[in-house]
Amino acid sequence: MEKKCKQCGYERQTADTAPDYECPKCGAIYAKVEARLKNDAKDSRLQKEWEKYDRKETLNQEKHEQERENREPEENNKISNSKLINCKECGNTVSKKAETCPSCGAPVKKKPTQYGCGALILLIFILFIFSYIYTSNFTSDSKTSSKPSSTLIKLNTDINFGGEQFVILNKDPFDWKNVELEINSKFLSGGYSLRTPIMKSLEIYTVGAMQFTNSDGKKFNPFTHKVLNISITGDTPKGLGHYYGTWE
Repeated sequence: MEKKCKQCGYERQTADTAPDYECPKCGAIYAKVEARLKNDAKDSRLQKEWEKYDRKETLNQEKHEQERENREPEENNKISNSKLINCKECGNTVSKKAETCPSCGAPVKKKPTQYGCGALILLIFILFIFSYIYTSNFTSDSKTSSKPSSTLIKLNTDINFGGEQFVILNKDPFDWKNVELEINSKFLSGGYSLRTPIMKSLEIYTVGAMQFTNSDGKKFNPFTHKVLNISITGDTPKGLGHYYGTWE
């Protein structure tokens, strides 16, 4: 059976003099045409899978938003009750901010604000942190001043969070290696992180929120904590890659 060109549809004849790898009619290279068609089919399949994940996660997010709205009245009631105390004279409830009881007129005794050793320890700790940062920067600059700075590459990705898990798509044409994902990172302390050896190009990854742990080994609980931000760091063929995104 003679070979048929997948670009123009021409079926190769015995009398054709063109090379075996080339279409005699349009000049296309059979292998390149087949490779392009395979890539187009892969992109179409990835798009359909992404749309499927997106619809599912949208429904999950709406469900969790509704559950959160249902819990808010109970939480607000607990907060309101925490601001009340009992009068020691008549036993009726009174606000902690009140000077006197509205029922019996007795003065409300308040505990004096105490700073003492706690404030001193906090001040010493802050001074120690600043001193450590300054010393580290000075040492690092003196050792690496002759070396060129590394290039930071912005990672191309789509991230969707449905309340319990993240759906992450690597949109770059290359793999990410030695990847570290981190959520709810802060200025002076790290958040909850997760490491993985590789995230391949044009592939979708589903990551549960409870897979992230902090430095103490405690897992992130999406039902009691809100996701504020996420960052991704990994090695790429062009240098160190990084991504950072936030949620309102």
